[in-house]
Amino acid sequence: MATLRLFSVFGFAFMGWFSIKWVTEHKSTIVEISRDNVLIVFGPLLLGIFDILFGTPFMDILARPMREIATLLHFDLPLDTNPIAIGSITSLAVLGFFGFYYLLTWIVTAPVFLISVFVVLLPIRFARLLAAIDRTSTFLWLTLFVMLGISVWLSQL
Repeated sequence: MATLRLFSVFGFAFMGWFSIKWVTEHKSTIVEISRDNVLIVFGPLLLGIFDILFGTPFMDILARPMREIATLLHFDLPLDTNPIAIGSITSLAVLGFFGFYYLLTWIVTAPVFLISVFVVLLPIRFARLLAAIDRTSTFLWLTLFVMLGISVWLSQL
């Protein structure tokens, strides 16, 4: 049980670090990753172009599952489909997945980022409040507030 709690604290600390890094440096992270992702996104389109140029049947392999999906969604696809069209549809689907992943990353990291910022800012604000109360014995006030908090917490058990 203690290991699970420690793992949860470590996991949240890692997510906090990742969320701060994502919020502050997401543009540079996207630039780093985009070189690899460009090939992933435009690969099916290039494969469709190569099918026309070299007469290879690679897009026919992708056309079969697309026809099944189109039939399930009540769309009519012609049996003789252009390989560039199949490659374009596949490229748009991959681009959509990357867009969804980007949006999902923001949805997950934004709340964790806010919690991480509050975890850092609250002790600073609390220390400033204690210094405003009495600058000469700030540690005494910290000790009193911690003792009061622990006493209230233990009395609730």
